[in-house]
Amino acid sequence: TDAFEATLNTCGAPLFEHGVWFTGIGPDSGVIGVDISLSDFSAGAYVFQGLPAPESVVGCAPGMVTGSVAPGEPYYVLAFGDVLSSQTSGNLSISISEAAPPPAVDLTVAPYASVNRSGVVTLKGTVTCTSEDGSGILWDVYGQLTQRVGRMLIRGWFYSFVGAPCDGTATPWEAQVVGDVGIFKGGKAASVTFAFGCTTGGCSAGYVEKTIQIRGGKR
Repeated sequence: TDAFEATLNTCGAPLFEHGVWFTGIGPDSGVIGVDISLSDFSAGAYVFQGLPAPESVVGCAPGMVTGSVAPGEPYYVLAFGDVLSSQTSGNLSISISEAAPPPAVDLTVAPYASVNRSGVVTLKGTVTCTSEDGSGILWDVYGQLTQRVGRMLIRGWFYSFVGAPCDGTATPWEAQVVGDVGIFKGGKAASVTFAFGCTTGGCSAGYVEKTIQIRGGKR
């Protein structure tokens, strides 16, 4: 790597060695993905619009880079060893392709939840991730449940890993919530819920804010 290439390391890679350059024209889709994750050494990549310079960086990352590009404009891609593995060179595997835009994520939360005798609430719902080509992953559902019990305000965070494809199929989700101070009881509660999904072209989230009815919890 020469002195000029070293000045391009604006993303703070721990090392910048054995740079390999590629060039091409922006596709009509407006989003590209540069995947070097299958190389047998740890590599990073930069994408530049026009002549390479710190101010012309479109995106940079280890393993995979995605970014929005202008159709018909010239672009440069620089792949390099970043010393996250013991070596900075080897067999470079690189794929540059049009990337699917971020998916649409639709989320539902059931109007009723249950609580056991220990005050643990079970929330349920469905989540749907849809991408243009069926690619991508719906990662998780997470959020917060809040309930006023007497003078106390009970809060609890919840998380549910989904790991479903972004193929437009509604996937059930379920999560348990434990109060941070005190315990949840039967009655109304406020929920704030998010879902998160990604394609090679980016990520997006679904969001629902809802009042639910908790059933059970009697001792």
